[in-house]
Amino acid sequence: MARCPPADTKCTPIGKIPPVKCDLTLRSYGGPLNFPACNESVRFLNSDIETKKEQFFGMTISKERKNEVVGEYGSTQNDTGSPEVQIAILTERINGLTEHMRTHRKDYASRRGLLGLVSRRRRLLDYVRGQDPQRYLDIIGKLGIRK
Repeated sequence: MARCPPADTKCTPIGKIPPVKCDLTLRSYGGPLNFPACNESVRFLNSDIETKKEQFFGMTISKERKNEVVGEYGSTQNDTGSPEVQIAILTERINGLTEHMRTHRKDYASRRGLLGLVSRRRRLLDYVRGQDPQRYLDIIGKLGIRK
């Protein structure tokens, strides 16, 4: 149970604390004002957002990279459904998640997703091996996923 502070201390209720204003575009003085503390906090927030974006996009592959993979492993530029292309895209995603897991060892949700991707790739590889063993050897040789 929380205790009340002594009666002689001054406390401001949380609802009555005035909000901190940081207006970087105040134009009543002829232009934007320079608030060093505000600029530092905004710069910190922007760098934090950029870091989060980099972490997120490290786990996924960009549209451009996916198009490169489709062009490299597909029979045509629009061939996104062939097993070779699917395996190559999954390999890219697995590599990104593996890097993420090296720095975030306790991210169990990502670990579960990584295991799902590996299982899906394994099933596709088994399918290709059953259909055409030479295609299987070609794809694992190109991707370097089996010893």
